[in-house]
Amino acid sequence: MKILITGANGFLGQHLCQFLTDKGFQVVAIGRGECKMPLNRIYKYISLDLTNVLKLHKCLYYEAPTAIIHTAAMSKPDECEAQKELSTLQNIKVTEYLLQAAEVLKAHFIFCSTDFVFGDNALFKERDVPEPINFYGQTKFRAEQLVQQSTVINSIIRPVFMYGNTYENCRPSFVQWVQRKLSANENIQVVDDQIRTPTYVKDVCNALTYMVSHQIPGIFHLAGQELITPYQLACKVAYQCGLNQSLIQPVTANSFAEIALRPKNSQLDIQKAKQILGFWPTSIDEGLRLSLF
Repeated sequence: MKILITGANGFLGQHLCQFLTDKGFQVVAIGRGECKMPLNRIYKYISLDLTNVLKLHKCLYYEAPTAIIHTAAMSKPDECEAQKELSTLQNIKVTEYLLQAAEVLKAHFIFCSTDFVFGDNALFKERDVPEPINFYGQTKFRAEQLVQQSTVINSIIRPVFMYGNTYENCRPSFVQWVQRKLSANENIQVVDDQIRTPTYVKDVCNALTYMVSHQIPGIFHLAGQELITPYQLACKVAYQCGLNQSLIQPVTANSFAEIALRPKNSQLDIQKAKQILGFWPTSIDEGLRLSLF
């Protein structure tokens, strides 16, 4: 089975390319610029601008994947708010381009969305109607709608605040950022008035592997089970690494000059993923141990 993965230089993309390759899949990875993974990678990497529809379609028709996992996105909410035309192109139009090719190839299409398609204060289920409160969430919701309207087998995942280990010279997650700052004896400010359910990245990779192997359609929430604020998570990093927790200052979201609104609590219900995908999240303490050491 040949799997084509977009966003191969992103955090999830890097892990997923390596994970699926290790599981015996033939992986074709698309990213922007040079491949950031170690040179000993054994999957095929193609540098390509996804907004160039002609080159994108030529690549997809040549590679003829069985499945397409679309992880690429303009994912920083403030950038999306400030550059709406660009985020519309990258998050909505690119999804449309990929779906056009998927329909010709009859490839299973898997779209990586976000909990930010929802607003605040509910244990959201997959059947709940999204009401995004920022433009990033709006673009992802619109892309979700395109996916659901397509004629191919399609799936949507909504992961939350992913973290995990990093490869050499690759993008770190939040927990490595905290570890590096504290190791350098630097003070950091971390939000303590937003509740998240951090998701260990290899749990997401496991779920996607099952989904693509069995061609499972539908929307799935992939999130951790433990409610925690980013500040509390940073404190856990400090404790596990034996670093100075007093360097971490809890602040409110209003302390930062952010353009885009963020949900205070966008907790997702994961019962469907447990029942159908066998998705059982790694605990935060265990996930941090696997990520940091």
